[in-house]
Amino acid sequence: MHRSLVVIDNVMDNAHELREAALTLDFPPAPESVLYPGRNSSQQINLEGFQQQIEQVLGERLVPAGGDSFSRFRLALKDDEGKGGVHVDACHWTCVYYLTPNELCRGGTDFYRHKTSGLEHVPHTEQDLARVGATSYSDYVNKKAFPDTNNRDAWEHVMHVPMRFNRMILFRPWFFHDAGPGFGTNIRDGRLVYLQFYFGAADLERERREMSRAAFA
Repeated sequence: MHRSLVVIDNVMDNAHELREAALTLDFPPAPESVLYPGRNSSQQINLEGFQQQIEQVLGERLVPAGGDSFSRFRLALKDDEGKGGVHVDACHWTCVYYLTPNELCRGGTDFYRHKTSGLEHVPHTEQDLARVGATSYSDYVNKKAFPDTNNRDAWEHVMHVPMRFNRMILFRPWFFHDAGPGFGTNIRDGRLVYLQFYFGAADLERERREMSRAAFA
């Protein structure tokens, strides 16, 4: 049994205070090379006890994945575009915490099936890799899935998780997903989320052991 998606409402009692803090941050234009639409805050805000609460929900110890988006806010407005569409993330858990007021919310997070392969997530087993003609996880992503990232005809919509203020979703990032279009014209009426990305500590240790065994095989 594998847990793939968790939706939690009413995450924080002071969510409005967190939103107001986010509204005071700087959101410089994103470099043209970034895949995501929108822009990240220049500043990080590390929420005390937040990771521990997520660990309690998931029942596992986590390690921050870091990166340019970790513990930052992302603002996506109506005309914002990125180079990527449907994608996967390079971690074990993705956390998206919605901070747009309910009366302004549009969209949310969407999940897809890749029509060519019939898969809803990147293949993990040798059998799945062989079936789609790939040699590894990254080989499939780079040669099969990513070329279709912005080709909507290549994807079948599977599930939609609506955006709600003070709602957090945790999901396995190897499922094909996207954030949908941005909206609004400024920081107060746009799509505002708080992002975190994690590795599972047990998964990292298992991968370390497997790499160690392979090195001495």
